[in-house]
Amino acid sequence: MVAYRFEDSRGAECVARRLAGLSGILQVDGYSAYTNLAKTRARTSSNETVRLGCWAHLRRKLYDLHISKVSQVATDSLTAMTELWKIEDEVRGKNADSRAALRQEKSTGIVPSLFELWETEVRKVSGKSKIAEAIRYALTRREALERFPTDGRIEIDSNIVERAIRPQTITRKNSLFAGSEAGGRTLGDGGHPAANGQNE
Repeated sequence: MVAYRFEDSRGAECVARRLAGLSGILQVDGYSAYTNLAKTRARTSSNETVRLGCWAHLRRKLYDLHISKVSQVATDSLTAMTELWKIEDEVRGKNADSRAALRQEKSTGIVPSLFELWETEVRKVSGKSKIAEAIRYALTRREALERFPTDGRIEIDSNIVERAIRPQTITRKNSLFAGSEAGGRTLGDGGHPAANGQNE
């Protein structure tokens, strides 16, 4: 099921309000409001929310560096990450236990080796460089990114959701002119939501 809800901003309070009471799996991009929410809940809530990262968002940060041929680390990373998606092609459509077993067999060696590469390389490059920025994105989200090989219920990325929201993002500019917050809520409740994309 795909659901769209209107919000008047991208603020952290909107995320907290929408996810109030959620207990389960939350797979998101690197938007800071999700990180802050997870930290707050860890301290104050009994609801267990498992936060997952999106490898596709990480891949995008490396792709431009690979295409422009400014970073061999980016190219090496993408080559290894391509193998992860090949494995995902194998597990697609299988039950959760089978998916987890195949990932444990094939993906679990790739993921740690990537993080070892990034931890080594980030110490060698300028902290202001684009490759350092991409590596820090991965390292600061390591726990969330490392979860997918161990749980067959989850995906390597959030692309399924992003594909589902694409028709709404096409009309996003039109939805900005709802006239008022009440108008936006009417659009959302009426099946023509003002899409509130949470991408970086």
